[in-house]
Amino acid sequence: MAIYEFSCAKCSHVFDVNLKVDNRDTPQVCPECKATGCKRSFGSSVTSHVSSGAKTNRSGTKNRTPEKKVIHLSNLNKSG
Repeated sequence: MAIYEFSCAKCSHVFDVNLKVDNRDTPQVCPECKATGCKRSFGSSVTSHVSSGAKTNRSGTKNRTPEKKVIHLSNLNKSG
């Protein structure tokens, strides 16, 4: 799951939606004006949640809290 930024063509409202990567290009409904067909903003950052499961390790202490990773969309197609 990742958080994607969408923008409304009707009222220009910008909002975030938590979606599976496969659904990232699915048009969304604007939470402000209820217009349909809001498109994903390109060039925006994507936030992904990394889950460690927060299980207890062998020493009896809990693992670190999951961290957020920010991936800039312009870097997705770069190799290396």
